[in-house]
Amino acid sequence: SSWGKTHWGGGTASSRRLTRLTHDRRTDEVACYEVSTMRLVGEGRAHAVFRDITEKTVWRIRKASSIETLDRELTYEQWVAREWIGPEFVPCVCACTLPRWLSLNCEKSYCVQGRLGSFQAPGSGLLTQDVTKQWLSLGQGESAAGSFFALELKPKQADKGRSWLIKPSRVPLKSKLSRLRASRAAKVENKSTDRSNVDHETFFHGSKSSMKNAIKVGLNRQTRPVVGCFVGGDRVRVLNQTTSSTAIIASVLAREPLLKRLRAAQREFDCLEDDGVAFILATQKLAGLDIEALLGSRAVGSRLSAKAKKVAAVCRCPPGLLSAVDSNTRRAYRNMAISAIRTLDAPDLLDLLHNWLVALALDDVSIIISFARLLMPTCSRHQTQGHAGVLNMNNGESYAYELAVVDISPKPPSKLEQRIGREGELSRLAKVVLSRDHEVCSYHICNNGTATSISMQGRCVNMRM
Repeated sequence: SSWGKTHWGGGTASSRRLTRLTHDRRTDEVACYEVSTMRLVGEGRAHAVFRDITEKTVWRIRKASSIETLDRELTYEQWVAREWIGPEFVPCVCACTLPRWLSLNCEKSYCVQGRLGSFQAPGSGLLTQDVTKQWLSLGQGESAAGSFFALELKPKQADKGRSWLIKPSRVPLKSKLSRLRASRAAKVENKSTDRSNVDHETFFHGSKSSMKNAIKVGLNRQTRPVVGCFVGGDRVRVLNQTTSSTAIIASVLAREPLLKRLRAAQREFDCLEDDGVAFILATQKLAGLDIEALLGSRAVGSRLSAKAKKVAAVCRCPPGLLSAVDSNTRRAYRNMAISAIRTLDAPDLLDLLHNWLVALALDDVSIIISFARLLMPTCSRHQTQGHAGVLNMNNGESYAYELAVVDISPKPPSKLEQRIGREGELSRLAKVVLSRDHEVCSYHICNNGTATSISMQGRCVNMRM
């Protein structure tokens, strides 16, 4: 009997191929265990990722899950792809109950290569295409000149200061620095993080040339926003012809709508920031409720009520405005947002928390760009759900390319308390460390309690708190 539960994603041919794998792969369990075809290629706290070296497929396995959990995760990813990212940028996925031989292979591979704790033979997982290789079809008569090169990027958060609910004492920090950069400043003292911050924002706000420079820096330093690079699916540390590759990648990111869609989705779902989440969790209307259980049972894709939508609009701060207005204006908007939230009942408050978790996941996705030179020049085209895009460069060469979004998995409700619990200490440490970096932003708190003097790149501005 079939052990595949569901499939969807980037094209009918790819879907049929995944379905065929779940039906046809039948091998003696003992033999498969002795000659493992699974390799651990990455892991986080929630998932381990294995590649089947005999197929163009990857298994993404949640370390503690059931097939019901995976079905919900799959439904969530379908919803994000359909409503926000675009199904053409999300590979096929199939939620499956793992055969015993495959489960043992994954456990054996993890015992050799795993880093984060124990890992017992899983009972279920998500089968997906290996997007570090070619995963979409080329056009009729098109052939690649060699293996596909792939680059994995973490673009992170597009905009800072997305809510009027940010505490006044944290505005100087949060309106200037992303959470990623603040976290690094708190963890790594005496190291400037200015370069990292600019690189991540460049992908959403910069020109094609600035994106190219950011990618080049990441490749040369083997550091974020570049997470990894691959040739033919194999991870490599050194990349030849870095200049031409970065130009191709930057051109692909600039011409496709993926980054614009991702930024719009992040802005839509986060109207709270961490301080707004803390305020909602402290309200009496949620007292005594099992918030994690209620959020975990919420229907995927359900929308805000009309009332909650209006409140979200009051709380949401347009990009760049938090630092542009004076402290009295910020205080007025924050008071309006707090008053609006107090009008909501528990179901609407939970919906706002759910949306914040969605934004948290969207802030953490990976984008994998793969490309290969075509043997013959051809007309340019955008990527579709079934076919790779084609980019024509100034030298007359044509390149097939594929953009894929991975790591869309929903964040667990436990993230609410975890994030809020770390927020105060993170902000304090980040301010201390970044006060030493005068090229970024140094803070000098006056003792009179009425104003904060902020020195930014040699300019001093007084802001009433």
